[in-house]
Amino acid sequence: MSNKLPYDKLLKYMEYVFDAEVNVFIQTETLKRLEKTYNSLGIPKKLRNPGKHTASFDRDEFTGLASLMGIIVSVIYWGGAILMAIGSGWNGIIKFFSSFFDTVLIWAIIIVVIVGICLIRGLIVRANDSNKYQKEYADKMKQYNFAIQVDRRRVEEENRRKEYIRQQGNELLRINRNERSKLQKLYSYNILAPDYRNLVAVSSIYEYLKDGRTRSLEIEGGDRGAYNIFREEQLLNHIITNTDVIIQKLDIVIENQRELGNAIRQADNSIKRLTSSVERSSARLENGINRMNENQEISNYEQRRQTAELNYMNFMNTMYLYR
Repeated sequence: MSNKLPYDKLLKYMEYVFDAEVNVFIQTETLKRLEKTYNSLGIPKKLRNPGKHTASFDRDEFTGLASLMGIIVSVIYWGGAILMAIGSGWNGIIKFFSSFFDTVLIWAIIIVVIVGICLIRGLIVRANDSNKYQKEYADKMKQYNFAIQVDRRRVEEENRRKEYIRQQGNELLRINRNERSKLQKLYSYNILAPDYRNLVAVSSIYEYLKDGRTRSLEIEGGDRGAYNIFREEQLLNHIITNTDVIIQKLDIVIENQRELGNAIRQADNSIKRLTSSVERSSARLENGINRMNENQEISNYEQRRQTAELNYMNFMNTMYLYR
């Protein structure tokens, strides 16, 4: 059974609960964004080693060149020999064929010379290619090693940033746990039914009370009651309950759920401010010095939350609801 409060105190109570819910949302979303930044840092690039290219002897080029030279010499030699033989008559032709074996010996020498020339040329080309590849490899390795060094320095710097972000994230997590604890304390007074203990329901009920659409949580005489109004608007699809969708459709939410829409818009500014403050501070860390300074934005935010939480407790204490 819930503890009933008069209208003015109920409105104040819902204002405090709404404020606590919004700030739990701010802290949770900020932690998510910081975690995303944290996970994106300190990842080494996958740099590919250029590899060493070795010059090789081009057999196809060698074979082709030797064959071409052989054909050219053959055409010149045999063509000239045949023409000379024909010009000398039958005696010349007989003499030509009788010297065939001498020709074979000559051709063997010619082939050796051709092969030798092609081989020497191939070795020269290979040596030139080897020098060229060595220079290219040296240049690429120089670039590769420089890229490795640059990336290593980047990773080291980002790891320092990660450590700072981790520590500030832990501070915010501590604040978040404390905020949730205070929120649960507010809920533990059993003023609000368990089904309505969430950001969307709390914001709607607070709006109904603030606008004067109701003065109580439950139906009382001619008063429809905040719970009943909330259920009716849910059935009419006037209420968006998914916070991710709320952020995407903020203009629609502001029209139908004014308090929630305005709170989310302000919360988004707070989230961006807290997140960017930590990220900027992490980027300003001195190179090589692991300074873990307190983040002023988070410190100021914590002080504001402590003041608000003290007001909650003082308010509840004045109603003698501590257990």
